[in-house]
Amino acid sequence: MGLKVSETYPSQYLTAADLNGKRLRVSIASVEEADVPDFNDKSITRRRLLLGFKGANKKMLLGSRNANILADAINDNCDSWVGQTIELFAQRESVAGTLKDVLKVSPMQEVASVEEGPGF
Repeated sequence: MGLKVSETYPSQYLTAADLNGKRLRVSIASVEEADVPDFNDKSITRRRLLLGFKGANKKMLLGSRNANILADAINDNCDSWVGQTIELFAQRESVAGTLKDVLKVSPMQEVASVEEGPGF
């Protein structure tokens, strides 16, 4: 198995490594604002959203791209996100010129059950 840096120096926030390569369905338990150090300049803080999930100890630091995905799918009012089920997954992206695994969100689409009928 071996020694892992991510286990020796764990992040206080949810990271792509925490998903262990899985896609997870989670229920949003809380949305709050926090001032966090800027990724490139730690002397600057930026206002970010933090998502808490039912049954989870870590919260997800939400960047503007993921926040806009949720706002478009659910509502611009973050309070309405509580109780919503979303999917979390990791995706490889270029961050500051380096390829990294980053957390992504996907809203769960409502699916009509057979009893309800397809509606068309």
